[in-house]
Amino acid sequence: MAQHDYTIANQSGAAFRADLNNALAAIVSQNSGAAEPSVTYAYMPWADTTAGVLKIRNAANSGWVTLYQLDGEWSTIALEDGTAAAPSIYFKDSGTDTGVYSPGTDQVAIATAGAQRVNFNGATEVVFNDGGNDVDFRIEGDTEPNLFKIDAGTDQVRVKNLNGGPLAGVRNLLINGNPIINQRGYASGTATSGANEYTLDRWRVVTSGQSITWTDSANVRTVTAPAGGVEQVIEGLNILSGTYTLSWTGTATATVDGSSVTNGGQVTLTGGTNATVRFSGGTFSLAQLEVGTVSTPFERRSYGQELALCQRYYELLPPASVQFPWGSGTQVVRSNVAFKTTKRATPTVTLTGAAGSTATATLTSTTPFLNGALLGFSGNVQDYLTYTGGTASAEL
Repeated sequence: MAQHDYTIANQSGAAFRADLNNALAAIVSQNSGAAEPSVTYAYMPWADTTAGVLKIRNAANSGWVTLYQLDGEWSTIALEDGTAAAPSIYFKDSGTDTGVYSPGTDQVAIATAGAQRVNFNGATEVVFNDGGNDVDFRIEGDTEPNLFKIDAGTDQVRVKNLNGGPLAGVRNLLINGNPIINQRGYASGTATSGANEYTLDRWRVVTSGQSITWTDSANVRTVTAPAGGVEQVIEGLNILSGTYTLSWTGTATATVDGSSVTNGGQVTLTGGTNATVRFSGGTFSLAQLEVGTVSTPFERRSYGQELALCQRYYELLPPASVQFPWGSGTQVVRSNVAFKTTKRATPTVTLTGAAGSTATATLTSTTPFLNGALLGFSGNVQDYLTYTGGTASAEL
């Protein structure tokens, strides 16, 4: 162990030689010693035998920087805190403004292009966008680039699926997107008698005289749309202003409010305004329109849920029957019909299949409400009147 102040005094030959040898010994031993040298210089090495590490004096000659252990292993290295623009560790090929630094006590941050992207803030938190810039975070799957994504620009968190299935909640704005609900009993291939005629629930054929056909396989109904198109009008109350993604399985040409949209394509819709989705000249199934820019797996709702959504617009009514107990005089009898689902708007109520004992009783009034209808019947003899069914329609 040897240390020296590296000042050779004027002295006799033997003393001069001893002083010089001590200085050389200090150099070859890296100024080794249990305490730091009494006189220090910028970039001076010091083999600290107490701590067992090799140190070097910093450029300002104000402190020591630890390099590695004297047994050959790397040791803890003390670095300057640095800044986002000048990290304490930077990557050569990426520039001096991309690397790791400490923005404060017990904090470690990562910067790229001079801006903080991630901050481990010492409070068991990992903070993104701490520097005021929009920083996205995403996890890639084997085949899905956005398996999990935090979009800081739009303040959205999107997950492709949970436990191998779609996310919870009602995401699909299209009702009967796998069109298996068929309250009207429309038969595959039946020509429509007018324009915009409803067939399968919520889907109407645009051009009079055209039809739709379908095949069923593994709980998926594949519909072949006519050239004129089959479309669904989405109620404006279900739409917020923003970006939506349309996805489906098939070959049909798709338009949303008249604009062509590819499978997985995005459209901008205005909140509170009805939107029309149309498929033409090809097949489609598992149709889905959802908020956001990422297409997620088709949302399968239970048959009961899908039916209830359809019944908001169209519902088959149960039989209605009234009894006229008196034998003479004109009689008025009223009856209530309750809807299974509250309608979108006041519906048009139609009763079918009237039958009576003497065929003298008649339906005189139908007053519909959102959740039911009040029926008025008139007769002048003892009789009964039965309607085998009916419909309540509040379609768009």
